[in-house]
Amino acid sequence: MSRRHNIIAAIAAVSAIVAAVAIWYVVGNVDNECIPRRRAFMRIEPYAAEYSAYDSLPLQLQVNSSAKVLEADDASTPEGSHWINISYPRFGSTVYCTYVDVTPASLDRHLRNRYERIEKNVRGTMRNVLFADSITGISSDVFFAAEGNVVPLQFISTDSATFVFSGAVFIPTAANADSVAPIVDNISDDVMYMLQNLKPKAKQR
Repeated sequence: MSRRHNIIAAIAAVSAIVAAVAIWYVVGNVDNECIPRRRAFMRIEPYAAEYSAYDSLPLQLQVNSSAKVLEADDASTPEGSHWINISYPRFGSTVYCTYVDVTPASLDRHLRNRYERIEKNVRGTMRNVLFADSITGISSDVFFAAEGNVVPLQFISTDSATFVFSGAVFIPTAANADSVAPIVDNISDDVMYMLQNLKPKAKQR
């Protein structure tokens, strides 16, 4: 074998050793480095957009058919008030709703009380406000908080004469904004549908 061939073989051997050492170094240090990993979130099965009429309030509500509605004991509510909770068991979330009878003279006081409560809940994290009118002319203001707020959505509805209907969506795990975004979207869609379809119950003769 010529000298030239010997040199080429030696170079090849050294290159192979260097490559093996480099591979060993990379593989051996993988476990020692902090490699960021994607966070995995549990898949959330949304509630289908299917609704049923709820008639226990002086208003008729369209509520998600798979949600559970719990009425407060009449003895625990002030006269002229009604409290209901619309629960989403799969989400561990609830829409807390209050209906209050008002008069033109007391309307402003009740609305001011509700707006103050909303501001306390969002703690300066208000992101957006939407205005909606129902098919029967009931006006609603819908308030969205910034991501991460456990009360991401609140609303106030009124006919400006006889009642104030208000509510707040409570999501205990909302601090993890990425994982609960589908929950917020799902419940928000239901709330908007309910508000757009509010109508007073027909008075019994």
